Amino acid sequence: MTIIKSYAAKEAGADLSLWEYDAGELQPEDVEVEVEYCGICHSDLSMIDNEWGMSSYPLVAGHEVIGRVAALGSAAQDKGLKIGQKVGIGWTARSCAIATPASAATRSTVWKARCRPFSTAAASPISCAPTGSG
Repeated sequence: MTIIKSYAAKEAGADLSLWEYDAGELQPEDVEVEVEYCGICHSDLSMIDNEWGMSSYPLVAGHEVIGRVAALGSAAQDKGLKIGQKVGIGWTARSCAIATPASAATRSTVWKARCRPFSTAAASPISCAPTGSG
């Protein structure tokens, strides 16, 4: 069991407030990333306000992440990532390699596939890119 602390909009147009949830056990292809920085852009604001009519709540905004690898699932260990390695996680469209984003100083864990555009950050072994700085 991994408890994730994040900030979420609980309904359309709501302010972000602390939200905790159980992300479950790390799966074989999962990468757990301790978030150091997470960007919020206009598309996140559009999702928070449900401007496109596709948001589901609670909605955790932020999909551009810098952090460090905290744990690797058994199948992710041979993908070139290492515990403690700094990685960048960019926006990924039409992908089910999904992680739940969190605010700075909290954790982000890839877990069961949930295709929710913009409300999650992709952090599978194929989308975590080493930053080259540790």
